[in-house]
Amino acid sequence: MLVPLFTAAQDQPNPPNTITTLPTEILVEILKELEYSDVLRVRRTCKLLHQATTARPIWENFFLECKESPPGNLKLEKPLYMYSSEELERLVLVSKSTEVGWHTRDNVPSRQRSISMEDEPLYRRVYLVPGGRWLLVFRTEGEISYYDLDSADYEKKKILVPSYIRPARWNTAFFTVDASDRLFSQSFKLAQYVREDGSPEGSVYRVIKIWNIASVLEGHVVTGLEATCLKTILVDLEVEDVNVPLSMRDRTLAFSVSPPRSSLRGRRYICVIEWPSVKDGSLDYPRRVLYTIDNAREIHILPNNRVAAIAAPELLVYDYSSLEYMDHIPQRRLDHFELTPPMKCLLWLTPSNPMVSTPYEAQGGVHFFVVTKQTAQSIFIPDEFGAPGSSSNLTLDNFGTPGFSSPGLLRVQTLMHVPRHKYRDPFTARYSLGRSRAVLHYPNHETTSFEFFLLHQEQMFAPDYIPVVKVIPCKVRSKRQQEQAINPEPSPSLSAAWEYEMPYRNLLLDEGTGRVVVPFEKRFGLVDFALVHKTK
Repeated sequence: MLVPLFTAAQDQPNPPNTITTLPTEILVEILKELEYSDVLRVRRTCKLLHQATTARPIWENFFLECKESPPGNLKLEKPLYMYSSEELERLVLVSKSTEVGWHTRDNVPSRQRSISMEDEPLYRRVYLVPGGRWLLVFRTEGEISYYDLDSADYEKKKILVPSYIRPARWNTAFFTVDASDRLFSQSFKLAQYVREDGSPEGSVYRVIKIWNIASVLEGHVVTGLEATCLKTILVDLEVEDVNVPLSMRDRTLAFSVSPPRSSLRGRRYICVIEWPSVKDGSLDYPRRVLYTIDNAREIHILPNNRVAAIAAPELLVYDYSSLEYMDHIPQRRLDHFELTPPMKCLLWLTPSNPMVSTPYEAQGGVHFFVVTKQTAQSIFIPDEFGAPGSSSNLTLDNFGTPGFSSPGLLRVQTLMHVPRHKYRDPFTARYSLGRSRAVLHYPNHETTSFEFFLLHQEQMFAPDYIPVVKVIPCKVRSKRQQEQAINPEPSPSLSAAWEYEMPYRNLLLDEGTGRVVVPFEKRFGLVDFALVHKTK
């Protein structure tokens, strides 16, 4: 009798170990080591691996990598733990496809949309909140509205702050966003200046309001924004406020106004205050006052009790730490108006106002990105700049690049000559220039197109760098339509000649999502460069 070599159980060989037989925890750890594009490829292999690639730890890991890498502009509008795996994956894919779409020379953006404001009064200012979702619109009656650009109802206007002064011809409005928490994460602060052009009783209302803007959560879903007024600061009625630069960093607020036109010309005040200590409705709050020149019309608070003023062709840096407090803006005659000594240097040789980015803190100082009509420049103001023993002089080579010999030396480096471009209000230009990316525009009448020049600072050091150009068709309208946008009762003799629609303000860039907003007078053009928005 023959004896079998194997039992029945032994007749079945052990199944081979494959990736699909691994415990889920180990499989997730393996997938975390791959590139995001490889994870998406694995997803297409089978249902089991498809399910594994949706695990939240994988996409949280990719999100943190994106957040730490340049340009480092992925923003959270709610706590990280509230984000689902699907939401984190979307953030990563937008960021990664922006990197590709920004450099792809396919000549056109990935997506174009528009928000019409034909029935809305003319706005004054506009701001794209970092993260690219929220577009804030400022009007001269104090109203702040917003649009949710990630919503299916992105054209729907929502009121964040209702109007609080009456309409008047010469009302004005300015704003600034807190530089310390400008990178939106659940909430941020902004300062808004409004001026009412006289009431029936002849009084004038001038005020700076500090607002906290926060996400509205319904469960784990962000559905909107809400504003809370933290402080109301009055501004002296006697000063001139045609242009009111503002800057805010943590508890410090700076604003700049001109003396009364009848008493003094060619001079300007910069007032620095600790805004939480101001009593609402009072003019007798403590302030430190700097006396500067009239064309210092762009200001930025810097760390270490300093404020920078852009006064082309110079950069002025003031140390206000030793100034005495006063409870009013002094009245000075021209012969008694002594300018506050700044640390200064010559940055560029151009008579026009440059485009200057918001300040970005870097190791040991603050970084600015600057664009003139001819060049793009990088400026680094070290924390030691202007301190005893440091130097504020520059030695430039033929291309405008200084030598670096002192740790306290202000560093200015010309990156490249930029293409021919246009820009409007220099104040809004600061939001066209990011930490690593920038966008310029030019209306090309020969090709009836609107050209976007996409710049990447890391590559602008290369001598053969050429900006990527994206193109959309120009819209045209008659001069009568243009006048009606400003004046409801245009002159009957106005010709009906057609012309190209030009931006009313400078472009707004969110470099983390590759989104650009083009503010026209009666509409907003929305342009996305992330390939995830590519339509078939």
